[in-house]
Order: sequence, then structure tokens, then C-alpha cells
Amino acid sequence: MSVNRFNYQVSKQGEWFTSSDFHQVPMELTFPQEYTALASVASHIATLVNTYSMQGDGKLDSGAMSKLADLFEEASYLCSGDTARGLLVKSDVLRQGYSRQAIKELNELNESLSFVGGNISTWYGKVPGGLATCFATTANLQLNEYCETVCHYQDNVHEYICSLNKRLSINEVPKYVVSDLVFMSGEGDNHPKHIAYFLPEDEGFKHSPIKKTCYLSNVHQAKITEISDQLLAEFTTHSYRNLDIKKVGALGVLGHEFGHFVKLPETDFKIASNWNRWQSIMYQEIAADVFGFLILCEVWGPIYGFSTKEVCLYYFGELMRYINRGVNKFPDSDGMLFQLNYLVEFSAVELCENGTKLRIADPEILLAAMRSLGRCLCESLLKNDCELLADLEQRFGIRAIERNGLQQFFDNLSKKKNSSLFYQQSIQK
Repeated sequence: MSVNRFNYQVSKQGEWFTSSDFHQVPMELTFPQEYTALASVASHIATLVNTYSMQGDGKLDSGAMSKLADLFEEASYLCSGDTARGLLVKSDVLRQGYSRQAIKELNELNESLSFVGGNISTWYGKVPGGLATCFATTANLQLNEYCETVCHYQDNVHEYICSLNKRLSINEVPKYVVSDLVFMSGEGDNHPKHIAYFLPEDEGFKHSPIKKTCYLSNVHQAKITEISDQLLAEFTTHSYRNLDIKKVGALGVLGHEFGHFVKLPETDFKIASNWNRWQSIMYQEIAADVFGFLILCEVWGPIYGFSTKEVCLYYFGELMRYINRGVNKFPDSDGMLFQLNYLVEFSAVELCENGTKLRIADPEILLAAMRSLGRCLCESLLKNDCELLADLEQRFGIRAIERNGLQQFFDNLSKKKNSSLFYQQSIQK
């Protein structure tokens, strides 16, 4: 970008990121060999979706949606079992829209290969209403089974959340499916790459009574090992050393999902949204980060063998990657910057090496800081106190960089070009 991406005066409405804005990190997408019969259909899907994503308003019109539905139906005849049934149901959805029965059936299927297509939601602040996208995933059975075991510890999670505030509760968390991305076309093939989709909401069916999180494990792992790890090496005194990043990453995203559903009886996010839509989303992402971290660190960590130090290290790598995107483009990145400012003021994170690097002062101090921030969120976001939210943003938001002595660090970080994955994909015919 031609401007410092950490200059908080940059408009949120500025030009969106393009491939030239990034250092591109290659990632290979491998289409499963057992579905090579779909190669021709997948190629037609890619041509259709990519063409529409690059012309006009970037959306599939009714004619293109019908063509995509025909291609899904054609693909279904080349598959069997739940994979074939899933394609047929989604073909009908593209033609007629979602019904409760269709959502229920799709949530119950165990597809070995799953396609999702249509005008899929993008990053908040980019383009409303979604853009042309189609992708395919395979289920990561091992990580799925691993993550499903957290259901055995629901009572532990509830007890822990109530220890922070006895009036807190967690609403039912959507089904969490760990997948590996094997095919992508359209907006999702642009920058930066998504690590999860929320279905059917991202497909345009809002307020669905049945929801599912499609977590793209291999994409997340590539971001961690190829981007976060480099940022840790250059701009902190830490590294991932011997950390089982696949498992802690999958649990970390699941914890973030749990964090989104931590509420007080009076919590109503519409109040904050009406006050300031951007900051409402930013604070909701902060809450998901903070409560998710605490659940992972203090409930699941001891059960699954992750120490406080290891969870803090995972979190710190995620923090570095999100803030490295810049500010005023992504509410979740602005939210991570807020957390960094809070941690610095709490003395949980320190500047070192002449202000050019960050270090975790002590994992236990960082944990205490996150508990403190969790209680702040209870008193502000979860109690719908917009005046307090505004005060907190003034103290820990983007404008706190200079006051906290972080300006030199961010000036140094801005000299490094942001990184984004570049999908290299081919389907063997």
C-alpha cells in the first residue's frame, strides 16, 4: 500500500486490498484423487465464478446462480452417498433459497467432499451482500474428533465463566466442523484469505435457527506457520518451538466461537450496533478473543495438556498476525490492537530491543490481564454501556499507540510488507 497501514487516519472506505499490496505466500490446495471425475465440473465452476467475481458488481446474478446450480447437480451424479445428496440439496438452495428443512438436512450429512457456492459474505466493510464465491472442503476427521471431545467438558466451561461473573452464561454454540480447503474460486481466492465460513449466514440466510462453523484448518495452519511464525521471529522474542499448532489452533478457533456466545441476561448487541456499528463488531471480536483465550487457557488447556505459556504463545502469534494487517480495515484487527494496548498498560507485554520488539513479560501476568479485560467487557459491552465503550476505546484503541510507547514498534512493522496466502490449485483430470 502507498500509505502506512498503521496510520489511524486512513479511511475505512478506502480502496480494498489487492494482490499487489501483499507479499504472497504460496499454499497448495490438493483436490482429493477419489473425486477426479469432478475435475471438468470444478473447472467450469471456477470459470463461471471467477468471471462474475471480476466483472460488474462482482456478484452472481440469477442466471449465473442457475448455472452454478446446474453444475452442482451435474457433480452430484458423479458422487455417491452424503456427498451426492449434499450437492443436490445445495443445487435446490441456489435455485429456490434456503428452507429450515434444507439447513437441517445439510447439518446432519457427513459429506466427504462439500461444496459451498453463491454470493458469499466478505470481510465486514468491504462489500455488503456478498460476492461470487465457490469453494470445496474435505472433512478433517482426526481434528474433528479431537474438537468434538470438548462437549464432555461443557459443565467445566460454564463453571469457569461463572467464576468471572456469576451472571454470565454461554448460549448454544453452532456445530463446529473442522475442514481442509481443496478448491477455491471467486472472492475467497482474493486477499486476505478467510479461515472460516459461517453457514448458512455467510450464504445470505440470516438469523438461521441452525448454524454451522466451517473452519478451514489447513488454511489456518498455513497462516500460522508461514506468516505468524515469521512475525514472531522478526518482531518478538518468541517462537512456536515444539507447540502442536494444529491442535491448539483448532481449539483456539473453537474457543473464539465459544467466546462469541458469552452473555449476561441483559446483553443486546443491537444497542452497541446502533451506537457505532464498527466498534460494536470490534468489541464483539475482542470479547470472543478474550473469553475464548480464557476458556482455552484455564479449562481446556489443563485437560488437553497445553500449558499457560503455550496458550499465551499461540495467542501472541495470532495477535501479531491480525495487527499486522493494519488498522481501520478490519474490526478484528482493530480489536487485537486494543488488546495489545491493554496488555502493554497492564505490563503483561513489554517493549524490548530499543522499542523494536515485543515480549510477553510473564504468562501468568498475561492471563491475569485477560481476566481483567474479560471483567471490563462484562461491565461495558455485555451491559450495553456505550459510554463506557467509548471511554475504553479512547484509552486502549488505535490512538493509544503513541501514548503507550508503541509508535516506534509500529513504524518498524510498517516497513515490512503484509503477507497473504496465494492458493496454488490444480485438479488432476
